[in-house]
Amino acid sequence: MSYYDQEGNSITHDQWVDLYAKTDERRLGKTQMGRFYISTVWLGLNYRYNPGPPLIFETMIFDSEKNDSDIGCQRYSTKLEALVGHIDAIKWVQKTNGEGYWPE
Repeated sequence: MSYYDQEGNSITHDQWVDLYAKTDERRLGKTQMGRFYISTVWLGLNYRYNPGPPLIFETMIFDSEKNDSDIGCQRYSTKLEALVGHIDAIKWVQKTNGEGYWPE
């Protein structure tokens, strides 16, 4: 397993544990839109399963009318990409009212 800080630098497991424990610093964005909840967080673990830069941030959209199941998930390599992804998720919910699965 590979671990990364929010700047994308490789770190040890113990460093990751210390950083991950700071829950307020993990969350980059949270937006409630009616029945939809959009969350963007730093994971610090590489979720890329093929060659390329590590995917260490994630945006998810949850729907309270579907038992808070996710209706979308995107992962990112940088904090900037994740912040832009959070905005994209908000725009998608506004445009589609959550019909379908994000990203389309």
